[in-house]
Amino acid sequence: MPMHIQFVEGQPPIEKVRNQAAVKRGPLVYCIETSDTPEKSGILVVYIDSDSDLKANYRDDFWAV
Repeated sequence: MPMHIQFVEGQPPIEKVRNQAAVKRGPLVYCIETSDTPEKSGILVVYIDSDSDLKANYRDDFWAV
């Protein structure tokens, strides 16, 4: 089943999500929040160019138990 990759942007009228985006692939949505960044770095250190050519790759070591 093909699962296309796309950027999903926050709604501009909602100030807290303005200029923010997530990556969606099929039913999965990938996002990074402030709590996911290194201590004292803040969310502004995370940047993905919306013109990036994103590709899905399988990695058998990605999931840890």
